[in-house]
Amino acid sequence: MAKKLYIAVRSDLSIAQQAVQACHAIRNFSLSFPEEGADTLVLVNVPNEPELEHVRLRLRLAGVRHAAFREPDIGDALTAVAIAPEGHSICRRFSLALA
Repeated sequence: MAKKLYIAVRSDLSIAQQAVQACHAIRNFSLSFPEEGADTLVLVNVPNEPELEHVRLRLRLAGVRHAAFREPDIGDALTAVAIAPEGHSICRRFSLALA
């Protein structure tokens, strides 16, 4: 079975911004957890920043490894979170991004 890295990105950003923010979150995750590899990337949409903050809270409470990215060009807003494979159940309710 493929090892999946989930990336939750805000759907209230443009498609181009979503792609870039997802890349930033993946980079942060790779730096934070260099031992963690992934065979597959799964991008999911989260409606907005408050909902993405809620996802981070759920991840922290569940002890799921994750790394966030805040975009300095838009007031350090939370834009994307990369999530270890064990976070799949939290990501399940969101639709695929960039679709």
